[in-house]
Amino acid sequence: MKKQFFLSVLLIAGSFVSFAQFQQAAYSVHLVDPKTYEAKDIASASVKMLFHEQYPNANEEAWAQTGKGFLVSFTSGAIQYNVFLNKKGVMTSQVRTYTESFLPSAVRNQINDAYGRVVISSVKEVTTKGLTAYLVTITSHQSWKVLRLTPEDTEVVEEYKKG
Repeated sequence: MKKQFFLSVLLIAGSFVSFAQFQQAAYSVHLVDPKTYEAKDIASASVKMLFHEQYPNANEEAWAQTGKGFLVSFTSGAIQYNVFLNKKGVMTSQVRTYTESFLPSAVRNQINDAYGRVVISSVKEVTTKGLTAYLVTITSHQSWKVLRLTPEDTEVVEEYKKG
C-alpha cells in the first residue's frame, strides 16, 4: 500500500518535471518503514533540522531516499504532504492532498467558470520550481474528471463516464 502511494506521488510529480527526471526518480527511490526510528536516519541531522524548521507540525513522517535527495511523506492537520528535498534538505517540490475546504477560492472560481457548480472529491496541489498547479477530481451526475489547473489554463487530464 505504501509503495503504491509513493509511486502515485512520483507519477503526479512526474507530470510536472521532465520525463528523464521522473524516470530517474522512479527507479532510484528506496522506501523505508516509517514505523522504525532508522527511517529518519537516512538523512543527516542538518537535513532533519531544516525539514522541521520548514514543517514544524509534521506528524507520522515516512522518509525515503531518492537519487537526488529525499521524499518525506507526512500529515499536518488535515493535509497529507509528500515533500521532495534535495541532499541539503531544501524543498524542491511538494504534493499536498486535501479536501475542497482548503482549495483557494480563485481556483474554485476557475472550476466554477469552466464547469459550473460541481462536486470536488479530491485536490492535489503540486508545487515545483516555484510554480503551483492543481489536480482536482470533479464529479457530476454523468461523469467524473481530473482537471489540471494553473493560473493560465484548465485542462482535462482524465475523463470517465458513470455507468
